[in-house]
Amino acid sequence: ITSVSATFGLDFKPGFGGRIGLGYYNDERANQIATSGMLGSNFTIAKHHVFDAEIAVSYNQFDPTATLPQQVTKVGFSYKFRYNITIPKFNLSVYLLNKSFNYFRNSNNSINNINGSYVFNEKNRLNLTFYNNSYLLDFYPYRFLKTNSWNRNIFGQLLYIRPLNPKLIFNAGPEYRFNHRDIFVLNQNYNKQLDDLFYGVYMALIYRMNEFNSISPNLRIGMAQTKFDDVGDNLHFQTNLEFAMRLGINYSGKYFRVLAFYQRGPQVLA
Repeated sequence: ITSVSATFGLDFKPGFGGRIGLGYYNDERANQIATSGMLGSNFTIAKHHVFDAEIAVSYNQFDPTATLPQQVTKVGFSYKFRYNITIPKFNLSVYLLNKSFNYFRNSNNSINNINGSYVFNEKNRLNLTFYNNSYLLDFYPYRFLKTNSWNRNIFGQLLYIRPLNPKLIFNAGPEYRFNHRDIFVLNQNYNKQLDDLFYGVYMALIYRMNEFNSISPNLRIGMAQTKFDDVGDNLHFQTNLEFAMRLGINYSGKYFRVLAFYQRGPQVLA
């Protein structure tokens, strides 16, 4: 694989800039040649709001291979967007990235992240974490020949954080998880699907032994459900929405981590 790119950026004035880029991609194994162009800009509004946006367009040519009998040409695109606001006691960041349609061999992902925090005072804080990410498991040109195989992960958590003393921190808040896995079985021409759902409450105590080492007992309790469909083998399985719990303890060191837990209910939290 040969990949070459160049980007030129310029700040027109404080708080406002732009950039352009060109790229060339040659994958001899997939018989793919691609050229791309990118245009981006970053700017600040009222000192507190920072934006960064980028869009790219690509022209892709796939020559015939043993698995792709005829030449295919595609015009693709991708985009990236960042937003950040920082004001006293509050900050929020948004990051969006989509490379699912640029037809490059290894860029089959979509990322949507939101992170934020609000500080009531030095001992009380809220932290928000949310992401909705999808990853296609197949490379081009094979995606032209079959249905996509992909993963999707959604996670949301709003944590109340309170230091109890300089070494001990208490966390608690609602949590939501959804995982989807879709696998195409090529030789039988059908898809297998697995869905996991959990929503409930997360609680943890973090004890910081020193700069690098900490130990954290934690508990997740809520409702969970698992669903599995295999059309080819006529297997269909779905649990009821039922109580789920995971009681665990984490050790984090400078060079390694250890996790142990006991779990009851559908295996969504593993």
